[in-house]
Amino acid sequence: AEPVIVKPSPLDKVTNLTPEKEVVEQSTNPVADTFKPDEELIRDCLDQFLEQPDFYADAWKFRRSLESKDIELLSDWFFSMGGRGAQPSRGNRSKNILVAAALVAILGELYGDRFQTLILASQPERLGEWRRGLQDALGLGREDFGPNSGIMLFERGDGLVEKADRLEERGDVPLILIDAAEQSIDIPILQFPIWLAFAASPEEIYSEEELI
Repeated sequence: AEPVIVKPSPLDKVTNLTPEKEVVEQSTNPVADTFKPDEELIRDCLDQFLEQPDFYADAWKFRRSLESKDIELLSDWFFSMGGRGAQPSRGNRSKNILVAAALVAILGELYGDRFQTLILASQPERLGEWRRGLQDALGLGREDFGPNSGIMLFERGDGLVEKADRLEERGDVPLILIDAAEQSIDIPILQFPIWLAFAASPEEIYSEEELI
């Protein structure tokens, strides 16, 4: 399938073009109401993440703290985008992973064991950074990463789509996270209800290319 270029704002318009997710234009956007029933819980979590970090929290709980810009990003993603779309990168992979870890912790509160996280980054070194960052921020071990674990790492979009399809078939919820170095997204990924792509600035993309 032809990939879609990642940019912070227009992507949600692309998602609305897929037949499964066709949204009728109305004065209010029904997609944005996806997390409305859980808004109080989500905002409570976000407020907690601004406080001092809890380094000894249980596994899968957020052990770090966020900045106000991180909270604004997540609030926009939850309540304006309905949990699907691109957001500007926070400037580097470490900060993006911290935001993603907070997101995983919140969705864990909402869905429990019914959801799994699928991460797309096309270089093994980048996936390694994701694994280490999430281990640190969520108190995880290596056993939490793998095909039958809570977090799965993918270098290719087609493999991620196949796994997400299988999760949905058995009633689970896939959360798809897309690394900022991915400059395009395969269109089939856009069909899923919960996904976040980090859209890198030109400077960040140039910096990544220098490292390859």
